[in-house]
Amino acid sequence: MKLGWNLKKNLNRVLRAWKDKNDPSSGDFTWGFVRSNNPEMVMWKGSTKLYRGGPWNGVQFSAAPSLKYNPMFDFKFVYNNDELYYTYSLKNKSLVSILVMNQSSYTRDRYSWDEEARSWRRSSYTPRDYCDSYNVCGPFGYCAMGESPVCQCLNGFRPKLSEEWIGMDWTKGCVRSHSWRCKEKSEDGFVKFSNMKPLK
Repeated sequence: MKLGWNLKKNLNRVLRAWKDKNDPSSGDFTWGFVRSNNPEMVMWKGSTKLYRGGPWNGVQFSAAPSLKYNPMFDFKFVYNNDELYYTYSLKNKSLVSILVMNQSSYTRDRYSWDEEARSWRRSSYTPRDYCDSYNVCGPFGYCAMGESPVCQCLNGFRPKLSEEWIGMDWTKGCVRSHSWRCKEKSEDGFVKFSNMKPLK
C-alpha cells in the first residue's frame, strides 16, 4: 500500500481511524503526508496536529530514527513529479503485521501476530511519550522527559502564565524574561539545541 499523494490526480491516501472498535465509519484521527519541499508525516485529530515524524532528510524521517534500520521491515520513500509516498514491506513474508489508528488513545499502533499465543502483540506505538506530542509546551518552551516539570522554558524565557504553568497547563508557553538587547557585546550569538523537533 502507498501512503501519500498521487500528484497527477491530486489524490491523497491517508490512514484513518474507525469511530470506535464497533463502528467502521470514519473517525477524526488520521495519518498522512504534509506536502512541502521537505515533506513529513503528521498525525491529526480533525484539523489539530498531534504528532510530527519530522521532515524526510534523504535517509529517514528526522524524528523516526527506528526507520533507519529495522530487522522486520524494508521502508521506501518516493518523491518525484508524479508521486509522494511512503511504503514498507515485511522482510520475513511469513510474519503478519498490521497498523491500527486507535481513535480512543490517539496512537498509531503496530501489532504482530503471535502464532504461539494465537493473539495480536503490540510491537510499537506512536507517539511514544508525552514529549512526542505536538506543541505540548507552547511558544519558546521545550519538552524534556527527564525534567520536572516536563515542559521547560528556553534560556532567557519564563512561563507566560505562572499559575497555569504550576497547574501543568503549559500550552501558552514562555515569554522573554528580560527585554531584547540586540548587538550588545558578548550577548549576541547562537545556541545549539540537539534532539529537538522545532515547530513549523
